[in-house]
Amino acid sequence: MKDQVEKLTDERGVKIATFINSDISFDERRRRILGIRNGMYSIVYLSPELLLSSSIEDLIGERRLGLFVVDEAHLVTSWGRDFRVEYWFLGDYIQKIRNGGYYIKKENIHFPVLILTATAIYGGEYDEIGELITSLNLSVDTQEHMYIGYGRKDNINFGINQVVSTKSDKEQKEQLVINRIKQFVNKREKTIIYCPYTSQ
Repeated sequence: MKDQVEKLTDERGVKIATFINSDISFDERRRRILGIRNGMYSIVYLSPELLLSSSIEDLIGERRLGLFVVDEAHLVTSWGRDFRVEYWFLGDYIQKIRNGGYYIKKENIHFPVLILTATAIYGGEYDEIGELITSLNLSVDTQEHMYIGYGRKDNINFGINQVVSTKSDKEQKEQLVINRIKQFVNKREKTIIYCPYTSQ
């Protein structure tokens, strides 16, 4: 969340974005919620756990909900059953907001829901998209409301490099790895490093 807000703010000049999660202090959280209510922030990143722990009115006050986005939406069905159950209850939460509020009934509220995923399966025996639409209580016309892009990303390259040392000296092995990481940093290449174990 922090990275996405910083990219919007620093790289794109969008100054109306914020996030609320467990990494910020209670006072900072309160300050940001006040900023959301008074219109300082209009793009808000939240975890499902934080969202479901209160009513939407507690977060946005009297403001109108313009768009509800579920990023990495495949987690609703893949994580929601066993790992982070709050994902599983997002559909119920959305439905209660649309029915006029979570705790206090008001008039029905209409707002679009945008779900984004790059990994869910569409159609067939393992149709995650259909399950996701049902779970989130969405009414979707697949011809008008669904965009299926290309799964191929030409700007991603994979390279597997193994650092091998002929000597058993632990410090020398560590130095080899450190030097390799520095090479990636100097080239500004994003890199994932896999280690066979975590003990030192």
